[in-house]
Amino acid sequence: MVRLPATPRPCPGPRFLAGVLAPVAVVLATATPAYAGLEVCNQTNVSRWVAVGYSKDDMWTSEGWWQVDPGNCALVQDGDLTQQYYYYRAEDPEENFEGDGYMFCGVDDAFTIVGDQDCDERGYKTLDFREVDTGQNTTTFTLVLSPTTVPGAAPIGTPAPTSDDRSGGDTGLRICNETNVSRWLAVGYTKDDQWTSEGWWNVDPGQCANVISWALDNRYYYYRAEDPDENFEGDGYMFCAVDDAFTIVGDTDCESRGYNEVGFREVDTGGDAPSFTLVLDPSNVPGAQPNGTIAPEGGRSLMPGAPTPQNQMAPGLAPPAVDERSAEGLMPEHPDGTATVGVPAAASTAAPAGLGARAPQ
Repeated sequence: MVRLPATPRPCPGPRFLAGVLAPVAVVLATATPAYAGLEVCNQTNVSRWVAVGYSKDDMWTSEGWWQVDPGNCALVQDGDLTQQYYYYRAEDPEENFEGDGYMFCGVDDAFTIVGDQDCDERGYKTLDFREVDTGQNTTTFTLVLSPTTVPGAAPIGTPAPTSDDRSGGDTGLRICNETNVSRWLAVGYTKDDQWTSEGWWNVDPGQCANVISWALDNRYYYYRAEDPDENFEGDGYMFCAVDDAFTIVGDTDCESRGYNEVGFREVDTGGDAPSFTLVLDPSNVPGAQPNGTIAPEGGRSLMPGAPTPQNQMAPGLAPPAVDERSAEGLMPEHPDGTATVGVPAAASTAAPAGLGARAPQ
């Protein structure tokens, strides 16, 4: 059955069109994808965050995000397609995208959400998608993102907007990469009295990423900045992580909860400003080479896989209690004279099952 555009519901932003909308025709590639399923290829001039909507087990489901750089592709539905109609959202770095009235639920973090109704009441956003007709009895399909399928987009090869702003804006933590290779960023912080780790952001040399968007309310934050071979020398501040996008609550019992335990470094933001910019260079990324140095060839692909759910706690189980952050094997004293003392949290044996973090560029 063809999915009709949603009946208008309250939705932020000027792009929501009132009334029942007619489906808009889209131009699609005829190339055969390398794998069975739905593949999305980006032929616009900026990286895009892709989410998809589909029917599964008679329930509307939305899922995202995949980061797809210009000229690259992502497999957003793995396996033979079972529906004729799918739905997509492909946001630019400013999170702009003009849908055509097919509304699904979403969040800024990685997500898989069952049901397309009552998004706001369930704690989600209501997001506008576009429809793609894959044809009848089709098991594989490639959707090409272009000015035809993404209104307002510029074609690949057009110079993308650039900014040399390193101020970090009014609020948040901004990390700028002044090493000679792309780096994968993760951050650690305390929020709502819980230690939390989140990643990954892919930041090319000379580029920046806003890894925390809210006004900074702590003095100390923690970061990991892996090179293409996943190398990074932390200084003993341990958090949980996985290779996929993630948001993980709690910094203890990582392995027993199905995560990796990895080392981070500390950054002192000063504690009296709502924003801070950390510049990655050889002084704070041991072994790194400065931007402009010839980078080695090889390393892992910079295209992340599909977001894998990671962070949801088991029903009825509270996250581990927050402890005072301390470097493993170290008891550093911060510049303000307060000692950092570790207090182990109660172990959790619940298997992780939930959502990973969106890693916005």
